[in-house]
Amino acid sequence: MKPLLTLTLALLTLTTATYAQTGPVKVEVRQTNGRYELRRGGQPYFIKGAGGGQFPERVRAYGGNSLRTWSTNGAEKVLAEARQNGLTVMLGLDVARERHGFDYNNPQAVAAQLAKVRAEVLKSLSE
Repeated sequence: MKPLLTLTLALLTLTTATYAQTGPVKVEVRQTNGRYELRRGGQPYFIKGAGGGQFPERVRAYGGNSLRTWSTNGAEKVLAEARQNGLTVMLGLDVARERHGFDYNNPQAVAAQLAKVRAEVLKSLSE
C-alpha cells in the first residue's frame, strides 16, 4: 500500500508544482506536535477547495485554493484551468477496493495495480 501513497503524494506534488506555479513547489506531509500537516513550499498549506474541476473560477471567487478530482480523465483541461485561476489540483487515482473483492494480500494483483496506477500518473504528467 505504501507505493500507492507515494504515487499519490508524487502526483499531488507534481500537479501543484507544475501547474499552479512557474516552477516546482515541494509538497510534503509532516508530523508536527503529534499532528500531521500538509506543507507546500515549506509552509503549512490548508486546502480550501471543492470536488470536481468544472468551475475553477467559482472556487477562486469563493476563496478556494484547490480542486480535487476523482480520476485523471480530462487532466490536461482541469490542470490548465486551475492554473489560470491560481488553484492547486489533487488528481484522484482510482485504486481497487477490498469491499469489491480486491485482495491486497495477493502480490501479483498489487503489482499489477501499481503498474496501472504508475502508467496513469505518467500519462497525466505528459498531457
